[in-house]
Formats: sequence, structure tokens, C-alpha cells
Amino acid sequence: MKPEEILECVKFEASEEIENYLQQNQTVLLTLAHQSNLEWAIIAAKHKLNFPLNNIYKPLHIKWANELALDSGEKFNITLTPAKTCITELIQHAKQTRIISIAPDQAPRRRDEAYWTTFLNQETPFYLGLEKIATLFKYPVFFMNFERMSRGRYKASIKMLCSPPYEKDSNIVLKQYVQAVEQQILQQPEDWLWTHKRWKKKKSLYD
Repeated sequence: MKPEEILECVKFEASEEIENYLQQNQTVLLTLAHQSNLEWAIIAAKHKLNFPLNNIYKPLHIKWANELALDSGEKFNITLTPAKTCITELIQHAKQTRIISIAPDQAPRRRDEAYWTTFLNQETPFYLGLEKIATLFKYPVFFMNFERMSRGRYKASIKMLCSPPYEKDSNIVLKQYVQAVEQQILQQPEDWLWTHKRWKKKKSLYD
């Protein structure tokens, strides 16, 4: 499919605020969740907002699958940026206005430092990367709610979660993100990626 064909399948609502920031040469963080059709959501956002987009992702272990993902991103003018090296790459492109998309609703690895909170009535860890990027670069943070209306038809709305200045160690970005994701799941629980083992990591006495 071509980008314009995907845009025909996605109806945007309330995208003016993020567009205003981009038009003022302000790079933004666009957060999403693994809800409905994450790939289409990112592609639609890229071509609706019409700015360079870096999608932060975890490279796939299977080489051919990762190469396929990279080729697909290139086809839609989306730069896939590995989470491990994202800070370095974002610094290199700090002078260029862009959208940085990230969907950190999946489980961190056991060895990763995590932010713990109550999510869907369970103690749940979240990656700290979103909070670190927002506070380090002082980027405003938005959330894209992606709702399935019917087969192959979606509605997207983008709202601001928070903006700098950020208080040190407040975790305000993650708090707002977790709340937005939970609200989206409760609206359409059948469309979240439940097959992911979200609660495989249990909180220890040392977390």
C-alpha cells in the first residue's frame, strides 16, 4: 500500500496542537501503544504530520525479519532507531525538527531498570526510556489514541500528555503515558496485544 492509501483508512481528529509545535520547529515525542494496528498508526502519523520520523524499536533477533522491518520503514520514509543507540542518534539529529515515536507498553527485560506502577490492577514494570528521552531533551510528549472503527478503518486522535519543564525524578511522563494506555485498552480491550507476556517480570524486594 502507498502512504496515501493508508491515510484514506485513518480519520484524524485533534492533531492541531502537535502540528503547531512542529511548525514552530519543536521536535516532539509521539507515544503509542500496541493497540489495533501499530504499524499503520506510525505510517499515518508520519504522512499526516509530514515531518521526519524516527521510530524507536528493539531490533528483531531473526535477521531476515529485522531486515524486512528496516526495508518497510525505508519505503515509508520512517527511520527505525534501535533503542540501545537512540540517545546518540537523537543527539546527532538534534538540530533537525522531527517526530520521535515510541511504543513502550511492553515488558522490560529482567535486567533492565524499570518504573513500577499499578497497571490494569497489577504491579507492572515499564521501560524508563520514554522518561529519560523527554527529560534529557526537554521534548513535549503526545499520545496517539488509535481506535478501530471497522475492518480496515481507524480513528486517530493525538493529545498532549505533558511538556517541559519536568521535575526531577517525578516520573510524570510515564505516569501520564500509563494512564493513557490503560484508558485506551479499557475502551477496546480486544485490540491490545495480549499475546505479549506483559507480566512475566515480578517485582522483587530490591526494585
